[in-house]
Amino acid sequence: MDTHDAQGRLEQRLDELLARAGHIGADLLGLHSADSDEAAVEAEADEALLGQSALLELEIAQVRGALSRLKSGDYGVCISCGADITPARLEAMPEAAQCLACAEVGGKP
Repeated sequence: MDTHDAQGRLEQRLDELLARAGHIGADLLGLHSADSDEAAVEAEADEALLGQSALLELEIAQVRGALSRLKSGDYGVCISCGADITPARLEAMPEAAQCLACAEVGGKP
């Protein structure tokens, strides 16, 4: 995979994730209804938003990590075993930090 292409895709993905995180943050800061039934529904929605926010933060960290590896020249090298990450894996998942074998063993992307 062309590193310039990967950088563009990662930067675009980071922008999208940060925008989504901002929207979730704004939703979480919204006022709640004084009606107790409505407030309960809103509290459940907030809980779901907090879960989404945690997942977004994880993905943001993965994308930032990939951008950092691009900058340092380590992009495409497995952080676990040092083997090259296949171009097909990087094409499908540009933020991948591990080769497929290590990801399957460790359960992480």
